[in-house]
Amino acid sequence: MYGIGTLVGFFVSSFSLTLWVDFYRVNPGITLLSQEHPAWVGAWWLGLSCCAVFLLVFSFPILGFPMRLPKRFAENESGRVRGKNESDESVLKKQKGNDVDHSY
Repeated sequence: MYGIGTLVGFFVSSFSLTLWVDFYRVNPGITLLSQEHPAWVGAWWLGLSCCAVFLLVFSFPILGFPMRLPKRFAENESGRVRGKNESDESVLKKQKGNDVDHSY
């Protein structure tokens, strides 16, 4: 899996460096430089912009999750882990005298 990100990064950078740094402002017919010229400057910032947009788009679904997920299993007074057999209300009634944070 780690190699996939590196591979995609190399492909994006190789594509973005073939474009002139101001490709959105300069007419390609007017530019006298070619990619082989030593003064060629590629659009190095294009890969950063693509990654920023990608991360921004995929961060919105992650922001939909709650800050804390509810606990699936809790220990009762005897130290046994309760499953789905006991209801949450009965466990809370047993723990009412304890100093337990029930805000989850």
